[in-house]
Amino acid sequence: MAWKYKQLGQAEGTTSAVSILAMTAKELRVKLISISNHETTASTYNVWLDDDGTTYDDTTVMAEGIPIPPNDTLSWYVDWGMTVVGGNLAVKAGDASRLTFTVFGEEVEG
Repeated sequence: MAWKYKQLGQAEGTTSAVSILAMTAKELRVKLISISNHETTASTYNVWLDDDGTTYDDTTVMAEGIPIPPNDTLSWYVDWGMTVVGGNLAVKAGDASRLTFTVFGEEVEG
């Protein structure tokens, strides 16, 4: 079994939680979440990891209300395995259309 490093998902932030990575048949490892604020006003972000569904609340929150300065990019290095079909990584921005979320990691091949 080999692992391939790649971009796993990307989305513009909205003020509602949105899944940017849904677990399908292949095992995944999330390694980096990049959050870019491409506007001149600060914002905040939330991240949820539900290993087997789409519950985005205090039981699955990984980061909540984290500030991000204007015109800045934050890199969050993690090591989260996703092995259950139906699991989701979701994000939410404090303000619509200000943040871009990009997820990098490894996908099992073979």
